[in-house]
Amino acid sequence: MGSARHPRLTRIAGVARALGLSLVPGLSVVAADLALRRSLLTAFTPAAVVDYVASAAAGTVAWAALVVAAAHRASPTRWVARGALAALAVLAVGTQLEAWDRYGAYLNWRTALMGCSLWPCLAQELLADRARTFALLLAPAAVALGVAAWLQRAAPPGRLAGTAALPLGLLLVALAAALGKPDAGWDSGATPDVLWLNAVASLVKSKRSHEDIMVELRWLPAGRTPDPLPALHASPARSRSVLLVLDESVRASDVCSVISHDGQDGHEGHGGPDGHACDESPFTNALLRGRFGFTAMRSVDSTTTLSLAALMTGLSPAEPRARLLSAPMLPEVAHAAGLDAAFWTGQNLLFANTGRFLDGLPLAAFVSGTELAPYATYETGADDGALLDRVLSDAPRLRRPFLGVAQLSNTHFPYVVDDRDLPFSSHLDWRSMDTFGQARVRYRDAVHRQDRILARFIAALRARPEGAQTVIVFLSDHGEQFGERGRIGHTFTGYDEELRVPMWIDAPPGTLTDGEAAQLRALRDTPLAMLDVAPTILDLLGLWDDPALGNVRSRMTGVSLLRGGPPRDRAVVVTNCSEIYSCAERNWGAMRGPRKLIANDQEGGPWRCFDLATDPAEHHDLGPAACGDLQTIAEASGRGTPY
Repeated sequence: MGSARHPRLTRIAGVARALGLSLVPGLSVVAADLALRRSLLTAFTPAAVVDYVASAAAGTVAWAALVVAAAHRASPTRWVARGALAALAVLAVGTQLEAWDRYGAYLNWRTALMGCSLWPCLAQELLADRARTFALLLAPAAVALGVAAWLQRAAPPGRLAGTAALPLGLLLVALAAALGKPDAGWDSGATPDVLWLNAVASLVKSKRSHEDIMVELRWLPAGRTPDPLPALHASPARSRSVLLVLDESVRASDVCSVISHDGQDGHEGHGGPDGHACDESPFTNALLRGRFGFTAMRSVDSTTTLSLAALMTGLSPAEPRARLLSAPMLPEVAHAAGLDAAFWTGQNLLFANTGRFLDGLPLAAFVSGTELAPYATYETGADDGALLDRVLSDAPRLRRPFLGVAQLSNTHFPYVVDDRDLPFSSHLDWRSMDTFGQARVRYRDAVHRQDRILARFIAALRARPEGAQTVIVFLSDHGEQFGERGRIGHTFTGYDEELRVPMWIDAPPGTLTDGEAAQLRALRDTPLAMLDVAPTILDLLGLWDDPALGNVRSRMTGVSLLRGGPPRDRAVVVTNCSEIYSCAERNWGAMRGPRKLIANDQEGGPWRCFDLATDPAEHHDLGPAACGDLQTIAEASGRGTPY
């Protein structure tokens, strides 16, 4: 009786050992996810918890089946199983760990459809930290294959189990992919491996159905290979750090750039088209009475990614892809001069591969929206207040002088407001307003909220030693349309609603020479372009005159605002159609001084010419001939016409 029980107990122990070993990879994924997202997972609703448990179960069983198939000694399909096991471990787990390490968030179905690559940007990651990158990508495969090898030695599967395991495993992988677009858990209500599989399935379906515009775009940001820079030597006129505060979707008509003695916009008198006296930005208006403002600053596009590229490289978005992906960015130039650089953004960098475009920057401090708030949306990102608090926390640790970039996000559609402070909408009857009016009034409340946050931040920064030496350059990445051309938002046209942006420079006493201050003051109403910002920042840092920067400087069409305005004959291309970010609707043109030539798909052509000095609302088309050679410039390099 005892001898009969012994083989049975041995078989039971063997099965238990085999089962335990086969569950190790799947349970390891769950354990790693719990370690990374414990505080976030505890905030899941009961429905989200059910979805999560189901995904974890499906994923764990799928891994177990593949491990069993890979451990079967006699089956010729064991090599297929081992290949599938290794590939899934690298792709569905390794890339998720790498994404979390870079962004504090996982890739999921929504990021895939919003244009984000499901493969990490290895070029910069390997250069930055080869050991860490390889560990994140290959450790999951080593664990999975190691468990399979251990199972083959300790408790080899029988013929039936080994034969059935591979099709079962692949079926469960397909089931995990089909589980979902998890709506619960902020689009991330599954384990990272299942989220990745969901993303692949959603992407394949979208490409077949052509339902998602982002998926159809030919060009998206990619990993950069910046040209090497020689050692640079800063020789600023005065010792000063520079902080570029980049706002999101804010129109020049709604944030005063120039403050007159009565608090109104010194150029337009009453700020915006509604006749209000810059009421959206009362806090910075009161705080920064002596700032240098520019009333005629225009972006060269109305797409955040393109504006970021223009600001960081000084190059037009119309430049070829290879040049845009090889041009050194401001933080790299600063680093070559031995200066600390920092980049703080409240935006979700998983949107449209934006994160890959910023990978590899030599930064002494960095944070992205998903690190501040792991479920930061693709539209409004993380809270601007939390972002600027992070800037205040990091700034004292930077060596002075330094270069910092703080990118805000809450004024992007659908606009973040403070429900306790709604100066523009609280007294209105929303039912009597159309969609454009509702969006505009919410936007004004959002700008007002952000202005309060920004003023609090600047006051705190100025009270610190580093703040007393920091020149703040403020502007928006582009403007916003509220029905002027039949749309809400941006990226649609080259009209001023989307291009004209607020810009001001606030310099503490003693940080500018008298000559520099006079130059900035003289440019108040001069037509300027965003391409002038990078040269100005490099000049503030004392790098613009370094002969070693000659190759970089020669490619820029912008000028330093510390040295006067752009040449009267300078023309710049304006476009949302770039080889680093395709446009869903074709639109481009060119500007020279107050003359602007534009065309777009929405209007179907022909080219339209406007004189912004006499017709700021762009109602009176003068005909392309009135814009001289701007049509030739706009159509150059194969761009042709957008209609």
